[in-house]
Amino acid sequence: MAGMPDAEPLRRTFTVVGMSGKTLIEAVEVSSLDELRELTVTKMSTSACRLLTADGHPLATIDAAPEGSTLTAVAISTSGLLEIVGLVGDPVAAVPVPALETMALKVASSLASVACWFGGPGHLEGYPTIPWPFGETVAAPPQFSSTRGRSEKKAMKVTQKTPVVHAGVEVVFTVREGSLVPNVLEDFIPEENLTVRDIIKLRDKHDKACQERRRELLATKPGTDVVEAEMSLKEYGLGRVHFVLGYSLTNDEDRW
Repeated sequence: MAGMPDAEPLRRTFTVVGMSGKTLIEAVEVSSLDELRELTVTKMSTSACRLLTADGHPLATIDAAPEGSTLTAVAISTSGLLEIVGLVGDPVAAVPVPALETMALKVASSLASVACWFGGPGHLEGYPTIPWPFGETVAAPPQFSSTRGRSEKKAMKVTQKTPVVHAGVEVVFTVREGSLVPNVLEDFIPEENLTVRDIIKLRDKHDKACQERRRELLATKPGTDVVEAEMSLKEYGLGRVHFVLGYSLTNDEDRW
């Protein structure tokens, strides 16, 4: 309604303790989960952390825990992230860790995005490559031993065995707005790195759910006869990787 003031953002008060039970932050008022995480990692002197509710579940939104509740902060190691892109050892010993993490996130995001469509309808054949974009700052890691097209830039060849999501990160799934297919994938924290093959298996589970509703979905768009499951990367962070599930409706004759 015109003239009405904008609603103030929700503010909640939390106390944050470490794994030992020691209080890190007491009764702090915040307006977002990101704000609380930033305060916590600063207090812990770490790059990333996971905030757990009283029942041990990761806090996904600021309103998912009661006002005044106590959360447990768990530091997240980023060594796995650096390892999957090869930013470890003597060659990068002089580079500050935050800079390495920024580089690793950019590359890992590209890898995870490729995994979303690898082996699917949009992937005809061969192995895609990911270029090393930091050649002027840091030499390409050993994984980047290929070249891309006519370019001399180093690149990594992506296969089904390529790790694309590092262990210990929270992996979450949501469905595209308006989707008629429910989310059949559960959020989880992998104990080992996820490869392209692992992402394909997750996409296949979503595809099965799509095909089970094939008739219902095709009825929403007359003239189509193919339902294709889709998966895309929304976010790749130090402590959280977010995939979005969807689908497209096409005519088989128009696919080629």
